[in-house]
Amino acid sequence: MHKILGRTGQVLVVLAGVAGILTVLGAASLDGITPGTRVAGTHPDAILTVVNESGAGDTLRARNNGSGSAVAAWSASGYGVHALADAANRSAVIGLGTAAIGVNGRSDTNDGVVGVTQAAGKSGVWGHSVAGIGVTGSSDSNNGIVGFSQAPDRSGIFGYNDQGVGVTAQSSAGTALYVRGTSIFERYASFQGGHGDLAENYSAGEPLGAGDVVTISSAGGLALVLARAANDTSVAGVVATDPSLRLAGGIPDAQSVPLAIAGRVLCKVDASLGAIAPGDLLTTSPTPGHAMRATPVDIGDVQFYRPGTILGKALEACEEGIGLIQILITLQ
Repeated sequence: MHKILGRTGQVLVVLAGVAGILTVLGAASLDGITPGTRVAGTHPDAILTVVNESGAGDTLRARNNGSGSAVAAWSASGYGVHALADAANRSAVIGLGTAAIGVNGRSDTNDGVVGVTQAAGKSGVWGHSVAGIGVTGSSDSNNGIVGFSQAPDRSGIFGYNDQGVGVTAQSSAGTALYVRGTSIFERYASFQGGHGDLAENYSAGEPLGAGDVVTISSAGGLALVLARAANDTSVAGVVATDPSLRLAGGIPDAQSVPLAIAGRVLCKVDASLGAIAPGDLLTTSPTPGHAMRATPVDIGDVQFYRPGTILGKALEACEEGIGLIQILITLQ
Protein backbone atom coordinates (compact mmCIF):
# COMPACT_ATOMS: atom_id res chain seq x y z
CA MET A 1 0.00 0.00 0.00
CA HIS A 2 1.37 3.40 -1.00
CA LYS A 3 0.13 6.79 0.17
CA ILE A 4 0.10 9.97 -1.92
CA LEU A 5 -0.85 13.11 0.02
CA GLY A 6 -3.02 15.61 -1.80
CA ARG A 7 -3.32 19.36 -1.22
CA THR A 8 -6.03 18.88 1.39
CA GLY A 9 -4.17 16.21 3.29
CA GLN A 10 -6.57 13.52 2.16
CA VAL A 11 -5.10 10.20 1.17
CA LEU A 12 -4.93 8.47 -2.21
CA VAL A 13 -4.72 4.74 -1.58
CA VAL A 14 -3.05 2.56 -4.19
CA LEU A 15 -4.49 -0.96 -4.18
CA ALA A 16 -3.88 -4.03 -6.27
CA GLY A 17 -7.29 -5.46 -5.53
CA VAL A 18 -10.39 -6.20 -7.57
CA ALA A 19 -11.42 -2.56 -7.90
CA GLY A 20 -8.32 -1.62 -9.82
CA ILE A 21 -4.65 -0.81 -9.64
CA LEU A 22 -5.27 2.76 -8.47
CA THR A 23 -8.45 3.45 -6.50
CA VAL A 24 -9.42 6.89 -5.19
CA LEU A 25 -11.95 6.68 -2.35
CA GLY A 26 -14.17 9.48 -1.13
CA ALA A 27 -13.43 12.99 -2.31
CA ALA A 28 -9.65 12.86 -2.15
CA SER A 29 -7.76 15.54 -4.05
CA LEU A 30 -5.55 14.58 -6.99
CA ASP A 31 -3.43 17.71 -6.62
CA GLY A 32 -0.66 15.66 -5.01
CA ILE A 33 0.05 13.87 -8.30
CA THR A 34 2.56 15.90 -10.26
CA PRO A 35 2.29 16.41 -14.04
CA GLY A 36 3.66 13.48 -16.00
CA THR A 37 2.91 10.91 -13.28
CA ARG A 38 2.38 7.52 -14.92
CA VAL A 39 0.05 4.91 -13.46
CA ALA A 40 0.46 1.49 -15.06
CA GLY A 41 -1.04 -1.90 -14.38
CA THR A 42 -2.38 -5.08 -15.94
CA HIS A 43 -5.66 -5.58 -14.10
CA PRO A 44 -8.45 -6.74 -16.49
CA ASP A 45 -11.11 -4.41 -15.02
CA ALA A 46 -9.39 -1.08 -14.56
CA ILE A 47 -6.11 0.64 -13.86
CA LEU A 48 -7.75 3.70 -12.29
CA THR A 49 -11.11 3.67 -10.57
CA VAL A 50 -12.51 6.85 -9.00
CA VAL A 51 -15.43 6.21 -6.66
CA ASN A 52 -17.84 8.79 -5.27
CA GLU A 53 -19.68 7.21 -2.35
CA SER A 54 -21.85 10.27 -1.61
CA GLY A 55 -23.93 9.90 -4.77
CA ALA A 56 -23.99 13.66 -5.33
CA GLY A 57 -21.92 15.88 -7.59
CA ASP A 58 -19.31 14.81 -10.14
CA THR A 59 -17.09 11.80 -9.52
CA LEU A 60 -14.30 12.98 -11.79
CA ARG A 61 -13.77 16.46 -13.11
CA ALA A 62 -10.98 17.56 -15.48
CA ARG A 63 -10.04 21.10 -16.39
CA ASN A 64 -7.46 22.59 -18.72
CA ASN A 65 -6.83 26.31 -18.56
CA GLY A 66 -4.71 26.19 -21.70
CA SER A 67 -5.45 25.27 -25.29
CA GLY A 68 -5.25 21.49 -24.94
CA SER A 69 -7.87 18.89 -24.09
CA ALA A 70 -9.23 18.48 -20.57
CA VAL A 71 -9.38 14.73 -21.09
CA ALA A 72 -7.56 12.70 -23.73
CA ALA A 73 -8.23 8.96 -24.01
CA TRP A 74 -6.41 6.47 -26.20
CA SER A 75 -6.65 2.74 -26.72
CA ALA A 76 -4.52 0.51 -28.93
CA SER A 77 -7.24 -2.07 -29.58
CA GLY A 78 -10.34 -1.14 -27.55
CA TYR A 79 -12.48 1.92 -26.84
CA GLY A 80 -10.89 5.28 -26.25
CA VAL A 81 -13.67 6.16 -23.79
CA HIS A 82 -16.20 3.72 -22.37
CA ALA A 83 -19.04 5.29 -20.38
CA LEU A 84 -21.88 3.40 -18.71
CA ALA A 85 -25.04 4.69 -17.04
CA ASP A 86 -27.45 2.32 -15.29
CA ALA A 87 -30.13 4.89 -14.49
CA ALA A 88 -33.15 5.21 -16.78
CA ASN A 89 -33.47 8.47 -18.72
CA ARG A 90 -29.82 9.30 -18.10
CA SER A 91 -26.95 9.53 -20.55
CA ALA A 92 -23.67 7.65 -20.39
CA VAL A 93 -22.02 10.67 -22.04
CA ILE A 94 -23.21 14.28 -22.05
CA GLY A 95 -21.45 16.84 -24.20
CA LEU A 96 -22.19 20.46 -23.32
CA GLY A 97 -20.64 23.46 -24.99
CA THR A 98 -21.65 26.93 -23.88
CA ALA A 99 -19.92 28.48 -26.88
CA ALA A 100 -18.54 25.47 -28.75
CA ILE A 101 -19.71 22.12 -30.09
CA GLY A 102 -21.22 19.78 -27.50
CA VAL A 103 -19.91 16.53 -28.97
CA ASN A 104 -17.51 16.16 -31.89
CA GLY A 105 -16.93 12.69 -33.28
CA ARG A 106 -14.19 12.12 -35.83
CA SER A 107 -12.41 9.19 -37.42
CA ASP A 108 -9.84 9.07 -40.20
CA THR A 109 -10.74 5.54 -41.30
CA ASN A 110 -14.12 4.69 -39.78
CA ASP A 111 -17.40 6.23 -38.56
CA GLY A 112 -17.16 9.50 -36.67
CA VAL A 113 -20.10 8.79 -34.33
CA VAL A 114 -21.96 5.49 -33.86
CA GLY A 115 -25.15 5.25 -31.84
CA VAL A 116 -26.58 1.84 -30.93
CA THR A 117 -29.64 0.94 -28.91
CA GLN A 118 -31.31 -2.39 -28.18
CA ALA A 119 -34.46 -0.83 -26.76
CA ALA A 120 -37.57 -0.93 -28.93
CA GLY A 121 -38.92 2.50 -29.77
CA LYS A 122 -35.65 4.24 -28.91
CA SER A 123 -33.07 5.86 -31.17
CA GLY A 124 -29.45 4.96 -31.71
CA VAL A 125 -28.79 8.67 -32.20
CA TRP A 126 -31.25 11.29 -31.01
CA GLY A 127 -30.85 14.96 -31.74
CA HIS A 128 -32.92 17.63 -30.02
CA SER A 129 -32.89 21.40 -30.29
CA VAL A 130 -35.16 23.95 -28.67
CA ALA A 131 -34.31 26.69 -31.16
CA GLY A 132 -32.23 25.21 -33.97
CA ILE A 133 -31.69 22.04 -35.96
CA GLY A 134 -31.95 18.71 -34.16
CA VAL A 135 -29.55 16.77 -36.37
CA THR A 136 -27.33 18.01 -39.21
CA GLY A 137 -25.38 15.76 -41.56
CA SER A 138 -22.64 17.19 -43.78
CA SER A 139 -20.05 15.70 -46.11
CA ASP A 140 -17.53 17.20 -48.51
CA SER A 141 -17.32 14.14 -50.74
CA ASN A 142 -20.09 11.71 -49.82
CA ASN A 143 -23.63 11.51 -48.42
CA GLY A 144 -24.51 13.92 -45.64
CA ILE A 145 -26.88 11.50 -43.90
CA VAL A 146 -27.38 7.79 -44.58
CA GLY A 147 -30.22 5.87 -42.99
CA PHE A 148 -30.38 2.07 -43.10
CA SER A 149 -32.90 -0.40 -41.76
CA GLN A 150 -33.11 -4.18 -42.05
CA ALA A 151 -36.72 -4.33 -40.84
CA PRO A 152 -39.19 -4.96 -43.71
CA ASP A 153 -41.80 -2.56 -42.30
CA ARG A 154 -39.48 0.23 -41.16
CA SER A 155 -37.71 3.11 -42.87
CA GLY A 156 -34.04 3.88 -43.24
CA ILE A 157 -34.92 7.52 -42.57
CA PHE A 158 -38.22 8.52 -40.99
CA GLY A 159 -39.37 12.12 -40.73
CA TYR A 160 -42.38 13.08 -38.63
CA ASN A 161 -43.96 16.44 -37.88
CA ASP A 162 -47.42 16.80 -36.33
CA GLN A 163 -47.58 20.49 -37.28
CA GLY A 164 -45.85 20.87 -40.65
CA VAL A 165 -43.62 19.08 -43.15
CA GLY A 166 -42.21 15.68 -42.22
CA VAL A 167 -39.24 15.72 -44.61
CA THR A 168 -37.86 18.62 -46.66
CA ALA A 169 -35.28 18.18 -49.42
CA GLN A 170 -33.63 21.23 -50.95
CA SER A 171 -30.78 21.75 -53.39
CA SER A 172 -29.41 25.02 -54.75
CA ALA A 173 -27.64 23.46 -57.73
CA GLY A 174 -28.48 19.77 -58.10
CA THR A 175 -31.33 17.34 -57.49
CA ALA A 176 -33.21 17.96 -54.26
CA LEU A 177 -34.61 14.44 -53.98
CA TYR A 178 -33.44 11.30 -55.77
CA VAL A 179 -35.45 8.11 -55.26
CA ARG A 180 -34.01 4.77 -56.40
CA GLY A 181 -36.78 2.21 -56.34
CA THR A 182 -40.54 2.26 -55.95
CA SER A 183 -42.25 5.24 -54.31
CA ILE A 184 -45.55 4.81 -52.45
CA PHE A 185 -47.85 7.69 -51.51
CA GLU A 186 -50.63 6.72 -49.10
CA ARG A 187 -52.29 10.09 -49.70
CA TYR A 188 -52.09 12.50 -52.63
CA ALA A 189 -48.86 13.97 -53.96
CA SER A 190 -48.93 17.73 -54.56
CA PHE A 191 -46.57 19.19 -57.18
CA GLN A 192 -46.71 22.95 -56.71
CA GLY A 193 -44.18 24.07 -59.33
CA GLY A 194 -44.63 24.50 -63.06
CA HIS A 195 -47.79 25.13 -65.04
CA GLY A 196 -49.80 22.18 -63.72
CA ASP A 197 -49.06 19.72 -66.53
CA LEU A 198 -47.67 16.22 -66.89
CA ALA A 199 -44.93 15.91 -69.50
CA GLU A 200 -43.04 13.03 -71.08
CA ASN A 201 -39.61 13.13 -72.70
CA TYR A 202 -39.28 12.70 -76.46
CA SER A 203 -36.48 13.23 -78.96
CA ALA A 204 -36.51 16.36 -81.12
CA GLY A 205 -36.37 15.72 -84.87
CA GLU A 206 -35.59 19.42 -85.37
CA PRO A 207 -35.09 22.48 -83.11
CA LEU A 208 -38.18 22.81 -80.90
CA GLY A 209 -39.16 25.31 -78.22
CA ALA A 210 -41.67 25.71 -75.42
CA GLY A 211 -45.23 26.16 -76.65
CA ASP A 212 -44.62 24.59 -80.05
CA VAL A 213 -47.38 22.40 -81.44
CA VAL A 214 -45.74 19.17 -82.62
CA THR A 215 -46.51 16.02 -84.54
CA ILE A 216 -45.00 12.54 -84.57
CA SER A 217 -42.08 12.38 -87.00
CA SER A 218 -42.51 10.03 -89.95
CA ALA A 219 -38.88 8.98 -89.35
CA GLY A 220 -39.89 7.34 -86.07
CA GLY A 221 -37.43 6.99 -83.20
CA LEU A 222 -39.79 8.69 -80.70
CA ALA A 223 -39.00 11.99 -82.45
CA LEU A 224 -41.22 15.05 -82.69
CA VAL A 225 -41.32 17.76 -85.36
CA LEU A 226 -43.23 21.01 -85.82
CA ALA A 227 -46.84 20.69 -86.96
CA ARG A 228 -47.14 22.25 -90.41
CA ALA A 229 -50.55 21.21 -91.72
CA ALA A 230 -54.13 21.91 -90.69
CA ASN A 231 -56.08 19.15 -88.94
CA ASP A 232 -53.09 16.78 -88.85
CA THR A 233 -53.97 13.37 -87.35
CA SER A 234 -50.33 12.79 -86.38
CA VAL A 235 -50.54 15.59 -83.81
CA ALA A 236 -48.74 14.69 -80.56
CA GLY A 237 -49.42 17.79 -78.46
CA VAL A 238 -47.48 20.79 -77.19
CA VAL A 239 -43.90 21.16 -75.95
CA ALA A 240 -44.18 22.02 -72.25
CA THR A 241 -42.73 25.25 -70.86
CA ASP A 242 -42.28 24.28 -67.20
CA PRO A 243 -43.95 20.95 -66.42
CA SER A 244 -45.06 20.15 -62.88
CA LEU A 245 -44.14 16.49 -63.39
CA ARG A 246 -41.74 15.17 -66.03
CA LEU A 247 -41.42 11.51 -67.01
CA ALA A 248 -38.04 10.60 -68.50
CA GLY A 249 -39.09 7.25 -69.98
CA GLY A 250 -35.47 6.29 -70.61
CA ILE A 251 -34.63 9.56 -72.41
CA PRO A 252 -32.50 11.96 -70.31
CA ASP A 253 -33.80 15.50 -69.88
CA ALA A 254 -30.71 16.99 -71.55
CA GLN A 255 -31.35 14.96 -74.71
CA SER A 256 -35.08 15.53 -75.05
CA VAL A 257 -38.00 17.92 -75.11
CA PRO A 258 -40.91 17.58 -72.63
CA LEU A 259 -44.19 16.85 -74.38
CA ALA A 260 -47.26 17.84 -72.35
CA ILE A 261 -49.57 14.83 -72.29
CA ALA A 262 -52.07 16.04 -69.67
CA GLY A 263 -52.97 19.15 -67.73
CA ARG A 264 -52.49 22.88 -68.39
CA VAL A 265 -49.79 24.16 -70.77
CA LEU A 266 -48.82 27.32 -72.69
CA CYS A 267 -49.47 26.93 -76.42
CA LYS A 268 -48.66 29.02 -79.50
CA VAL A 269 -51.83 29.83 -81.46
CA ASP A 270 -52.78 31.57 -84.70
CA ALA A 271 -56.16 33.34 -84.61
CA SER A 272 -55.94 34.63 -88.19
CA LEU A 273 -58.09 31.67 -89.30
CA GLY A 274 -60.68 32.34 -86.59
CA ALA A 275 -60.84 34.07 -83.22
CA ILE A 276 -60.22 31.74 -80.29
CA ALA A 277 -62.45 31.86 -77.19
CA PRO A 278 -62.15 29.93 -73.91
CA GLY A 279 -63.56 26.44 -74.39
CA ASP A 280 -62.86 26.24 -78.15
CA LEU A 281 -61.36 23.00 -79.43
CA LEU A 282 -57.92 23.43 -80.98
CA THR A 283 -56.12 21.62 -83.78
CA THR A 284 -52.97 22.05 -85.85
CA SER A 285 -52.73 24.97 -88.29
CA PRO A 286 -50.77 25.73 -91.48
CA THR A 287 -48.59 28.06 -89.38
CA PRO A 288 -45.66 25.88 -88.24
CA GLY A 289 -45.79 25.05 -84.55
CA HIS A 290 -49.11 26.86 -83.93
CA ALA A 291 -52.64 25.70 -83.13
CA MET A 292 -55.88 27.13 -84.48
CA ARG A 293 -59.56 26.86 -83.65
CA ALA A 294 -60.96 23.57 -84.91
CA THR A 295 -63.89 23.76 -87.35
CA PRO A 296 -66.56 21.06 -87.10
CA VAL A 297 -67.97 19.14 -90.04
CA ASP A 298 -71.78 19.14 -90.52
CA ILE A 299 -73.25 15.70 -91.11
CA GLY A 300 -76.97 16.07 -91.30
CA ASP A 301 -78.06 18.02 -88.24
CA VAL A 302 -75.01 17.01 -86.19
CA GLN A 303 -71.57 18.64 -86.06
CA PHE A 304 -68.50 16.41 -85.80
CA TYR A 305 -64.83 17.23 -85.29
CA ARG A 306 -62.31 15.24 -87.31
CA PRO A 307 -61.18 12.30 -85.13
CA GLY A 308 -57.53 12.34 -84.10
CA THR A 309 -56.98 16.04 -84.87
CA ILE A 310 -57.92 17.73 -81.57
CA LEU A 311 -55.00 18.59 -79.28
CA GLY A 312 -56.79 20.54 -76.54
CA LYS A 313 -59.24 23.17 -75.34
CA ALA A 314 -58.50 26.88 -75.06
CA LEU A 315 -58.49 28.27 -71.52
CA GLU A 316 -57.85 31.83 -72.68
CA ALA A 317 -58.89 33.97 -75.65
CA CYS A 318 -56.87 35.09 -78.65
CA GLU A 319 -59.01 37.26 -80.88
CA GLU A 320 -56.54 37.93 -83.69
CA GLY A 321 -53.00 37.32 -84.87
CA ILE A 322 -50.33 35.19 -83.22
CA GLY A 323 -50.49 34.58 -79.48
CA LEU A 324 -49.47 32.39 -76.55
CA ILE A 325 -52.33 31.15 -74.39
CA GLN A 326 -53.01 28.49 -71.78
CA ILE A 327 -54.78 25.41 -73.02
CA LEU A 328 -55.96 22.13 -71.54
CA ILE A 329 -54.37 19.14 -73.26
CA THR A 330 -57.13 16.76 -74.43
CA LEU A 331 -55.91 14.67 -77.34
CA GLN A 332 -58.82 13.14 -79.22
